[in-house]
Amino acid sequence: MISTEVEFDQFLDFLTHLSTELSSGISPEYALLRTTQYFGSQTPENIDEALDSIINGKMPFRAAWLNLVESYQSNRNARLLELFGRFIEKGSVEGGERMLEVLKHIRKNSAMAKNRKNLVNSQKVKVFALSYISSVVIGLIAAIAPLLTLAFYQGFWINFESSPPSFSYYILIASFLTVLVTGYRLNQTVSGSLRTLSINLITFVSTYILVSHLLLALL
Repeated sequence: MISTEVEFDQFLDFLTHLSTELSSGISPEYALLRTTQYFGSQTPENIDEALDSIINGKMPFRAAWLNLVESYQSNRNARLLELFGRFIEKGSVEGGERMLEVLKHIRKNSAMAKNRKNLVNSQKVKVFALSYISSVVIGLIAAIAPLLTLAFYQGFWINFESSPPSFSYYILIASFLTVLVTGYRLNQTVSGSLRTLSINLITFVSTYILVSHLLLALL
């Protein structure tokens, strides 16, 4: 059972209310009952089953709580419930107060993590746009560079019968590797996918072919 962020926030709300009930001095069983009544249909299904086992006398609170921990299959909810169980063993009031402190820190860290995620997401569009524009520019340069090189050498070697060396393939390979490496590093920075890198390479190749054909047509 892998909880989403929304489900985890709801789970934290449930534990916070339960901890508040415990810190008032009532028994764990009664605190759990009051909390499930407060949340109603929004109570996690596993917790409803644990409460049912306690109310119907199928098992004591500790055993039902251990089963509840196991039902979450060692994810972060299970670790929180396990810690909660240890706190409760030291007394309802103390356990509730200590758990409230833990939940306070978790919410603070969760908020910081969400802010970092939002910041990265806000930069993704800029990074992807930059990588696409770079691919177009490099493709354009790779296409016209041989022509400029040829013009330079023809002017330089005007009195010589030998033709200038051709750098077309070298320029194309170097440009392709530049797009590949820079695109990979940029996408890695913002957790981009290989699909995005593929689009960068396709953009570069398409620009190179388009501009090369256009120059040939004009010349």
